[in-house]
Amino acid sequence: MWGQGAELVGLITPLLQFGAREIILLSLGGLMLAFMFWSLSSSLNAPVARRQAMSRLRHYIDREENLSPLERMLDRAEAEMRGSKSAKARRKADLLPTVTRWINNSSNAFLNGMASDLTRIGSNWRPSEILYAAMALAAFAFLVFGVGLRMMALGLGTAAAGFAAPFMVVKFFAKRWTARFENQLADTLLLMSNATAAGYGFQQAMEMVAREGMPPMSEEFSKMNQEVRLGVPIADALMHMSERVKNRDMTLTATALIIAMEVGGAISEILRTISETIRERVRIRGEISVLSTQGKMTGGILSALPIFLFFILNVVTRGTAGPGEPPYMDPLFNGKEYPWGPRMVVFGIFSQVTGYMIIQKIVSIDI
Repeated sequence: MWGQGAELVGLITPLLQFGAREIILLSLGGLMLAFMFWSLSSSLNAPVARRQAMSRLRHYIDREENLSPLERMLDRAEAEMRGSKSAKARRKADLLPTVTRWINNSSNAFLNGMASDLTRIGSNWRPSEILYAAMALAAFAFLVFGVGLRMMALGLGTAAAGFAAPFMVVKFFAKRWTARFENQLADTLLLMSNATAAGYGFQQAMEMVAREGMPPMSEEFSKMNQEVRLGVPIADALMHMSERVKNRDMTLTATALIIAMEVGGAISEILRTISETIRERVRIRGEISVLSTQGKMTGGILSALPIFLFFILNVVTRGTAGPGEPPYMDPLFNGKEYPWGPRMVVFGIFSQVTGYMIIQKIVSIDI
């Protein structure tokens, strides 16, 4: 065991013999990462509920009948935020205001979708801070693998993976939140249908769901009730909830309820019909998911197999080259002596990604 440890140290020691350029780059990178994480940590407990409520109510500030009470409420909230004495509270206001304003005014669908996902899952993080964290992880990975271990190809790959990781995490939590919401929607509509059939009003049924329901359904109905109590029409509150959730079933429900409120109709029967439709769609979607699981696993295994084989061959063939012979994997990365090696690597990565996307497109059936 001690011999293996000494051999590992002997392999790593030549990689850590930095020159002046590497030392300067590592020092600057370390200072930059320290500043990034120090700045980012100040925003983890940002007042997200107040920020979301204020952003939802901005649309109604210009209404003349709602101007005075809403303006007083917003002025009081902003005065409390400005009046905080601690430096930590002042840093919580916004970490990157310029980037935040650019993202809010941007028409990019990806950035707008990320902002909606963060709002939906109730995260304290802003889109600018997610972008900031992605850049920090990418820089850290490149400094460790590209500059520290002097493996430029691995450094670029890990930097790309580190940059994509925060966005993938946000998307994962957003999908999990959406799945929970979809599973609760049919039962919630049936509960509201029974409540309205028993004599409750529609707003009383919403309050019952917000009080007795389970998250995330209760949280969304609680937000809608807060808007209604502040003077927002029920139809607008329903559309706001549909825009936040970004679920087709909820959009269908909101549209049907708004039409029923405008032209008249039995809301109880409408809710019951929509509940049955959604329940059937969820059942069919579950069956399709089970049947397509094999295709999804096949695509993932086929995509990961070349990467797995590359690392296995790299470990097995280490030290097998004779005197004066290049390492086994050298033709793939030594572009000076083997010009087609790096091109084949790039083409292989492109082919793997394209094949994975095609397989996922085939097995993804939209209901």
